[in-house]
Amino acid sequence: MKRFAFVRYTLALGFLLALAITLSAAHIPQTAVPPAMRSVWSGVYTEAQAKRGADVYTDWCAHCHGKELQGDGEYAESLAGDEFLKSRNNSPVSGLFGRILNTMPDDDPGTMTPQLSADVVAYILSFNKIPAGMDELPIEMDTLRQIKIEATKPKLRSTPSSGPGR
Repeated sequence: MKRFAFVRYTLALGFLLALAITLSAAHIPQTAVPPAMRSVWSGVYTEAQAKRGADVYTDWCAHCHGKELQGDGEYAESLAGDEFLKSRNNSPVSGLFGRILNTMPDDDPGTMTPQLSADVVAYILSFNKIPAGMDELPIEMDTLRQIKIEATKPKLRSTPSSGPGR
């Protein structure tokens, strides 16, 4: 009978220990996994946002960067075309957003709000034929750091079953 009581006691103690470990593990803070980088080609702004950005661009930016975003060749850089995209290839959208937010317009730097800056970035992406999506470009720098500018649309990866001749 003593042996049976010892086994019951040992099993109960083991169960309580396992329960304590499980419950304590539930309270351990989980390390946040950084979100995966998204490409601008995945549709990171809306058409409505780009339209608002076009209006802001006309009022605040076109006098230096030109009606066609071509720049002036001396002070105001071009914001369109292959050279513009290649110069920012694989860089986060937060860089362009931050530059607009903090240094534009050149004659009154720092007066652009985060929303106006995001709208202008949306217009620049639209002008460069990067497709719109369902959600507006956000104004949070941490989120914008996770969106990268790519000069060309990424090619879809093929799987062995989707390759030629299959």
